[in-house]
Amino acid sequence: TRGGFRRGARAAADGRRRQPRPPARRPAQRPASYLSSPRSPARAVRCNLPWTAEPPPPHGERVYPLTPMATKRRKVDAECRIFKGIWTEKYFFIQHFGTPTCLICHASVSVNKELNIRWHYETKHPEFSEISEQTRKHEVHNLKWGLENQSLMSKKKSVESEKNTRASYAVSKLIAENMKPFNDGDFVKECLMAIVDILCPEIKISFSNVSLSERTVARRIEEMSLDVKKCLKDYCQNFQFFSIALDESTDTKDTAQLAVFVRGVNSAFDTVEEFVQLVPMKGTTTGADILEALLKCTADMELDLSKLVCVATDGAPAMVGEKKGVLALLQNHMEDLGINHKIEKMHCLIHQEVLCAKSSNLKDVMDVVVRAVNVILSEGLNHHQFQQLLSEAEAQYGDLLYSCDVRWLSRGAMLERVYALREEIATFLEGKNVNGSEFRDPKWLSSLAFLVDLTAHFNNLNLQLQGRNQLIHEMCGHIVVFETKLQLWECQLEKSCYAHFPKLKETQPTDTNIFVTVIR
Repeated sequence: TRGGFRRGARAAADGRRRQPRPPARRPAQRPASYLSSPRSPARAVRCNLPWTAEPPPPHGERVYPLTPMATKRRKVDAECRIFKGIWTEKYFFIQHFGTPTCLICHASVSVNKELNIRWHYETKHPEFSEISEQTRKHEVHNLKWGLENQSLMSKKKSVESEKNTRASYAVSKLIAENMKPFNDGDFVKECLMAIVDILCPEIKISFSNVSLSERTVARRIEEMSLDVKKCLKDYCQNFQFFSIALDESTDTKDTAQLAVFVRGVNSAFDTVEEFVQLVPMKGTTTGADILEALLKCTADMELDLSKLVCVATDGAPAMVGEKKGVLALLQNHMEDLGINHKIEKMHCLIHQEVLCAKSSNLKDVMDVVVRAVNVILSEGLNHHQFQQLLSEAEAQYGDLLYSCDVRWLSRGAMLERVYALREEIATFLEGKNVNGSEFRDPKWLSSLAFLVDLTAHFNNLNLQLQGRNQLIHEMCGHIVVFETKLQLWECQLEKSCYAHFPKLKETQPTDTNIFVTVIR
């Protein structure tokens, strides 16, 4: 019965409780090295502990074996699987750019494994398993041709895109070199499209894909500028020794500009001469201001001042001042940095040549020429009327030119233009009731012709001194040759020989003593 079952169960439980229990065993004591060491290599890696072999357990203790660490999985590349040609007709797969590619859907399989390829074929394209062998070969041929043609088209598009980008960079470079505004790129593209429409309309699309918008041209020029600056900085970091040339001048907007040039030599004796930076000088242009701009420029280009050996300047007081000039302040700054070697100071030869050329000016001649040019060009009505006079007279030139002391060659061009238009200038000044009798005076015209010829010789010397990668001995050689020419011309003029003065020869002067004095 139910009650009897309960009593029997309780009695059985009482009987179990009455059974004596075995004495409890205390766990064996383990050595400290055993407790501190990790139980497995995996735990050693997790806990960043050194793995050592576990010592044997104490006598009488049961030890369960540890699960062996999983072996390192092998990589697919180590299996050296290759694509088999029979898979092309069997599963419509080919090896395209090193990857198994389906000819039907152009999907790729990551591993050259037949199981993966067969699974893709049977699950994605089961309808192709029912076609005949001849049809299968034909389909494989057509699909291969389509895939190859698609690859060629994509490659052709990438090549055309690269060419368009290169063309955009080339045009942007020309715009920057000729100092044209950035929006001229759109005008250049319009001109190109007009030419293409007439000459070769079949390639019009290629030209239309060249981007020459204002923002694109600006971005191209900025990228090229950064690349040029990076290359120049790399050159500067490899200099063993270098020198700097400084020239401070004022532009047309009355802003002082400091031009910085560098010439250096590396360990392979390769000489690099480059324009570094044009720094606008806001405010004053004292020696301290110029030095501050120079130090910022050298820091930007990572130039080591300990390798600076020479500085060339234009000879201005702010540059060569004994106490507050740039050179003196730079020498003091280098000494503060622990650089004790003395830098060489040089005066630019071209500036010296220009100063010497100014001393040869015939003041009475230049004053008359400048006054006449200002009368004609300074007033708009006089300028227009003079241009009309030259057009009616079919003169050699259509207008006069201003001269500027900063632009050294402009004086010679102005004098040559005035001498060529001397008759027209005299006629125009007489019509305006302005004193221009000098242009009718043969003696004064002889002086003007001599000044034109001499200025042309100075301009030729100036051009010889300019240019890149000229060494000091070459420039001094040009100076010495010109001094020898001056001695030759002095002797020739004393003998009334005008072989090197063609303009003076045209006027047939009677007295050459004044010319000999100028050359001497």
